[in-house]
Amino acid sequence: MQIIGNVFRKLNTYQAQYSYILLVPSRKPLTQKITKEDQQLAEAAKRKAGGAAALARLFGVTAPAASEWGRIRPIPRHLRPRIEDYLGLGAKSRVEQAHEALASHRRTLERIQDLLLLDMPDLEKLPLRYREQYRERVKEIEIRLEANLAEIAARIERELADVRARLIAEHRAQRKAQT
Repeated sequence: MQIIGNVFRKLNTYQAQYSYILLVPSRKPLTQKITKEDQQLAEAAKRKAGGAAALARLFGVTAPAASEWGRIRPIPRHLRPRIEDYLGLGAKSRVEQAHEALASHRRTLERIQDLLLLDMPDLEKLPLRYREQYRERVKEIEIRLEANLAEIAARIERELADVRARLIAEHRAQRKAQT
């Protein structure tokens, strides 16, 4: 009997010493900041849809998740463009952003083209074998560049095809659920 009493005393001592191990926080604190834009966008979308539950059905999320948008959680970045489209806000700005991005890419490609030009004034002063080494290196870089650009284009094509297929399937499922 005394042995059992000692065991319980030791157990109580260990519990008191290591009780912090048993304490598990129920929820991680959110580290993302909610912007004014998120608040306004979420409020407008909820208003237009007729509430958080209706908005959740439109975008295929749970009602509590949609309810938290703009209040305690930012709008998920994969849904933001769809919400902007739903509100009629995003189309023009995205077109402008695409034009700016294209112009930036064009400038980058022009810079690369300028770098790869063989007519460098300071090269003309070098002996022939050095100029040939430089030309060989330029050709190697051009080959790598072409391969990398082709790979980037293929990746973009695959990613956009996947997104299109997902959106079409999501739309069909949503239509099927409504009937």
